[in-house]
Amino acid sequence: MSWNYRVIRSPLEATSLGIHEVYYDEEGRPSSWTEEPCGAVGDNLLELRAEVQYMMEAFERPVLRIVDGNKLEEET
Repeated sequence: MSWNYRVIRSPLEATSLGIHEVYYDEEGRPSSWTEEPCGAVGDNLLELRAEVQYMMEAFERPVLRIVDGNKLEEET
């Protein structure tokens, strides 16, 4: 199973966006995600910077939205 950070639009507030961990199945489809948005944490400045840079990659991918409460799809 692979994962990365993605921007997800809140299903409760259409104007609210957050960065979440998204996990993918064997076919590369999003299968689960963190309920709450993630914050960057590191044991030192180098680790914290690397985490933030990894989170920044989420802005290079399409925004996702939660559909039917249990699946993700790209916004159009």
